[in-house]
Amino acid sequence: MNRLIGSFLELARGLQREEAQDVDLQQMIERLAPDVGAGGTQIEIRDCRCHVRAGAMALRRVLCNLIENAVRYGEGKAVEILCSEAADAVRIAVLDRGPGIPDDQMEAVFRPFHRLEGSRSKATGGSGLGLAIARQLAHANGWRLSLHRREGGGLEARLELPRPAQ
Repeated sequence: MNRLIGSFLELARGLQREEAQDVDLQQMIERLAPDVGAGGTQIEIRDCRCHVRAGAMALRRVLCNLIENAVRYGEGKAVEILCSEAADAVRIAVLDRGPGIPDDQMEAVFRPFHRLEGSRSKATGGSGLGLAIARQLAHANGWRLSLHRREGGGLEARLELPRPAQ
């Protein structure tokens, strides 16, 4: 119950902006991974040696929620985190090999308290707020968060942080 209340308060606070700072993605993700993957799921971090200017607390919360979901629904298979840089954005992909999400539910899972039928079990837990909080924080910071089905099964949660115009 305390976790649900905490998640709800986090959702309500989601629009608060924080000062942008230089964030080392590799370092941030390496610090998050042991806490989030505590259940023994292997988390592989690849090509995340880049820096972004962002609100560190918001970015940490978004990444934590995405990685937690990948671990929770990834059926014990390894979770991959990939980063790529382009002229216009830095992209962070959290990849799992779980059951995925049906196409007609891809946007619905971003609504507060929305859960897929298969995720309503004591084994997976969850409040249905993680993706809603992640999307709200992403939107408030000018980032884009989207979900994509993976060939061969699973899901890609993609966070794009636009680079400032030069």
